[in-house]
Amino acid sequence: MTPFAVWFTWVGANVVPSLLVSALLLVAADSLGVNRSVVLAYVVLFGLVAVLQARVWVRWRGARSDGNGPTWSGWAGWTIVALIIAMFFGVGIVATLDGLGHEHIGLIVGWAVAGGVVGGVQAMALGVSRSWVSWWVAASVAGWIIPAVVYSTAAAALDSIGRFAAVRWLVGGLAVDGNIELAITAMTFAVYGMLTGIVLARLAVRPAASPR
Repeated sequence: MTPFAVWFTWVGANVVPSLLVSALLLVAADSLGVNRSVVLAYVVLFGLVAVLQARVWVRWRGARSDGNGPTWSGWAGWTIVALIIAMFFGVGIVATLDGLGHEHIGLIVGWAVAGGVVGGVQAMALGVSRSWVSWWVAASVAGWIIPAVVYSTAAAALDSIGRFAAVRWLVGGLAVDGNIELAITAMTFAVYGMLTGIVLARLAVRPAASPR
């Protein structure tokens, strides 16, 4: 795989699931209700991201002739665990600081912690040198913080824009009943995928033992 192919397929693995979930919610939200629809959305979203990431990871590992590291199911399993833990602590921090009157700061801090958890767990499975592990974790944290900062900075403007029918159509099922948490999560996966994909792409042209 070329570096661009690695980056492109990795980004796709993190973006396509959100599009599929959006389409699913457009069909299922009315029949299941908002709460069940959101739970279903996160289950499907996390599962698809983990599985599609694992497919890219296996191809990436094969291209590097690296015999070490997790299996296809191993990567998917660890990623799902990481996402569940990340959202538990991330949303918990958001809710706690929101209750103290710091909604926007809570989102940034919560998402930073979530990105660190995901990056840290996945970095252990990469099987690369410590310097590249640091880059991976940094890319993951940045990928989660950037959407949080963007939303926190422009929340009022985004909420106003979200009232337009055209925007609601573009967001689709990710804004069930006016809630945009899923839309923020989708944007987070997209930015996280772009940044961590750069690290994977750089590693694609280096043998497993050579990074420093």
